[in-house]
Amino acid sequence: MEQDPKMTVTQELFGRMHSILNKLIPEKSEQLVKQVAELQMDTTERLQGIVDIIFEKAICEPKFASTYARMCHCIKELHAPHP
Repeated sequence: MEQDPKMTVTQELFGRMHSILNKLIPEKSEQLVKQVAELQMDTTERLQGIVDIIFEKAICEPKFASTYARMCHCIKELHAPHP
């Protein structure tokens, strides 16, 4: 069964987000926040998925919670189209 191309793009986006967060150390946080801001969060589903990933990481890694909060702050101005 062939996967929907939009779903494939969304899954790749989520994979890139996980990859960015897995590289998180205090010395690289500013650079990684910029990478997150450049991700294509152009639908409500994608934006919500990115926020969910950040939230899950913040729960699992509380010592980086302030960095995850900065990432959320960085993307707060992004507006996904309404369905």
